Amino acid sequence: MEDNIAYNQRVIEAAEELVAKGKVRSLASLAKQFGKTSQYFTALKKGKSKYPLELLDFLTSNYPVNKQFVLSGIGDILINETTNSKITTQDLNI
Repeated sequence: MEDNIAYNQRVIEAAEELVAKGKVRSLASLAKQFGKTSQYFTALKKGKSKYPLELLDFLTSNYPVNKQFVLSGIGDILINETTNSKITTQDLNI
């Protein structure tokens, strides 16, 4: 259960960082781009649901979100073009 909370917190942190850096206008607009209601991130923040993996794929495909950060908490929230965000089993302690 704690992992679900940590994943939710990190995906929210990544989304909020996109807003802070001006990559998206608001969490509501990001939710709408993903096909959800404007309250989607509020529900995630309250722990009412776990983010779907499709959201992580959407964020990493459309924005410079570091997948490694969301999955493991390792690395920077956002990546630049020269950052390698590959995840190894060692990074995930598997």
